[in-house]
This record gives sequence, structure tokens and C-alpha cells, in this order.
Amino acid sequence: MKSITLQKLSEIRCPTLVVQGIKDKTNLPEMSEVLARSVNISKLVVFPGGHVVQKESCQKRLDTHS
Repeated sequence: MKSITLQKLSEIRCPTLVVQGIKDKTNLPEMSEVLARSVNISKLVVFPGGHVVQKESCQKRLDTHS
């Protein structure tokens, strides 16, 4: 996986959804906040759960995107 700088994130021009598990010990919520602020058109959604929030909060995720 290639690394990307915060400066490069600001060049993203498509809507971006940043998904964060509030109990994630691998990617801290603070980093997701920085990521969301760095992308011009973004939305940060925080779910209950940890690093694998896609599996842990499946129904809430579906409700958010419906």
C-alpha cells in the first residue's frame, strides 16, 4: 500500500466517506478526524465498534447509507 500525505489528501475531488470505529485501537479516532478535515468533500461517520467496524456495526452502517 502506498503512503499518502495530508497535502495529497487535499487534492481528492470526489465525495469521501471516512468510517471510524470508536473503539479502534489501530486507527485512532483523532486520525480519522484529521483525514476527514484534509479531504475537501468528506463526511466522518463514527460507529460503535473497533477496527473491523464494517462487520461489527453492519445494520447501523446500512441505515446510514440507505
